[in-house]
Amino acid sequence: MAGALSLALDNFLPVLAALGLSQVAVWWFGCARGWGSLTLLCGAFAAYALDRLIDAPSARRRPAFLRILPGLVVSGGLMVTALAHDRRHLALAALLSLVAGAYVPLKRVLPKNLLAAGGWAAAVVWLPCATPPTLRMGAPLALCVWLVVMANTLLCDALDVIPDRAQGVRGLGPWLGGPWASWLGAAFALSGGALSCILGPWPLALAAGPLVLAGLTPALSPAATPRRAWLDLAVALPGLVVALMPQP
Repeated sequence: MAGALSLALDNFLPVLAALGLSQVAVWWFGCARGWGSLTLLCGAFAAYALDRLIDAPSARRRPAFLRILPGLVVSGGLMVTALAHDRRHLALAALLSLVAGAYVPLKRVLPKNLLAAGGWAAAVVWLPCATPPTLRMGAPLALCVWLVVMANTLLCDALDVIPDRAQGVRGLGPWLGGPWASWLGAAFALSGGALSCILGPWPLALAAGPLVLAGLTPALSPAATPRRAWLDLAVALPGLVVALMPQP
């Protein structure tokens, strides 16, 4: 039961984080939500579920696959539906799908922090709105999201330094070690929070606060599953606050 609960959290927390960040994007651009939001949420579920499935030990891969198969079928069908309704997202969705599909071998060549944060920034900024922003309009939000997600990936990687090194994974976490990765994560979070207040998408600072605290306290339950869950929930927090704000 505990394993099933952990798997469910691992698969759905990225969806909550994507939902929260997409809420910030819709609020920031003042746009209507489009079909790309569905592409974003389904893509987040599929990408992280498949990544954890491929990374799982071979003995656990089949039962894990059977548990996530219904979710993969549903999310795949919904993504196809969303892209059929708004084909402007086809090129970006194809690029992100390619990166997600090749993520496991790629993270043994390129730093996985850069891959994950770059993919999240592009998806969150340019998928949710019915009218996607121009590159110039979207760049400030993309930079803030990139910094916050980089912080999240560093803090999560700080929990996996030993297995990542054993598997030959490239990333700042395996290179720096747990404590230094945590402190660097705090620096990224602090930068993202400060820049979001300067550039305008200030709700992202609400995610930066918990991430800074987590990065400065790396010795607190460093291997506990709840710590990883709280790191992902921190990224979803700005969207909850935006959703509760009075609408103009």
